[in-house]
Amino acid sequence: MPGVEGRVYGPGDLLQFTYRAEGHEQLVLMSIDGQGKVTVFYPSQGAAPLAVVPGERHVLDGSIALDAAPGPELFVAVFGPSSVSEARELVEDAWAQ
Repeated sequence: MPGVEGRVYGPGDLLQFTYRAEGHEQLVLMSIDGQGKVTVFYPSQGAAPLAVVPGERHVLDGSIALDAAPGPELFVAVFGPSSVSEARELVEDAWAQ
C-alpha cells in the first residue's frame, strides 16, 4: 500500500519502492541516514546501475526492512549515472553541502 504522508516509519517496517523513469535507462536507489552513512539498496550488488524500464510506474523487486539507524533517513534515487560509485559520490557531495 502507498506510504502515508507524515507517518513515521521505524525499525522493522518494510518498504517497497516504485519508480517512473522518463528518459532514463538506469538508476541507483540509496539512503543516507542522520549521520551521513550511505547505503545502496538497488542494485543490491555490483558496480553497474540497475536497468529500468522507461515510461509508466514500475515496482522494484523486493523490499527493505528499516533498521535502527539514526534519523532522519533520506531515500534518494539517482537516474542515469554511469556507475554506482558515481551515484554515491553525487549523494555524498550533496549531503556535505
